[in-house]
Amino acid sequence: MLRLRAEVARLRQEQAALKRIAAQTDQAQTNNQPKTEEPQILITAKFISVPIQNLKDLSWSSIIPKGGVALMDDAQVKTTVQELAKVDGMEMICEPRVQTQNGTPAVLAATHQVPLDGTNANIGVTLNVDPHYSTNSSTITLDVRAGLTELINTSLQQDESQPDLRITIITNSVTLLDGQTILLREDVTSEGWGVGSTNKISGPKSLLLLLTPQIVHDINPDGFHERLRAIVERKK
Repeated sequence: MLRLRAEVARLRQEQAALKRIAAQTDQAQTNNQPKTEEPQILITAKFISVPIQNLKDLSWSSIIPKGGVALMDDAQVKTTVQELAKVDGMEMICEPRVQTQNGTPAVLAATHQVPLDGTNANIGVTLNVDPHYSTNSSTITLDVRAGLTELINTSLQQDESQPDLRITIITNSVTLLDGQTILLREDVTSEGWGVGSTNKISGPKSLLLLLTPQIVHDINPDGFHERLRAIVERKK
């Protein structure tokens, strides 16, 4: 009887040891499984300045009130940019591109310093975009904060004797499809001429911002560059 009990105890110990080994093996296999890298997001932007009086002549401008939003596909974006190129006083300020991951803010600053009142001031565009998407959804949400800082001349003689800064901010949170474009508008009503700007038309202007998020599904280095090149070509 004592031998039987000892044998049963030994078998139970061996079974417990085998279970521990199996559990450790399963955990090791789980830890060694390759992690799936989430696709990155390529965001392209266009900062455009247009005199408000000339913007009104465009057929689509009425659907974009001050602070408004318009969603566009590739064909509509191409048509819009072509129409804007014909507008007197239109200025393409900047066309930045930035790449980031889901849920990671993309921050871009295309600025340079100019002397102002005995110090230096940064002028140019800034862009902060926080993209969010779910792998089981075809939509992307963008939390956007964009800014344009200009050095302007407020003197009546236009002799640059009264320089000042003009800051225009656009903020919004929008949801759109992968590859779709959002157009945001903010009117600039303050007076002043942009120092160094080739746009000599006076009067209030509209700052237009076009943003296009594109999920880059191919994360292979060689395939990624081919995918990126195809996107850039398609946007031209």
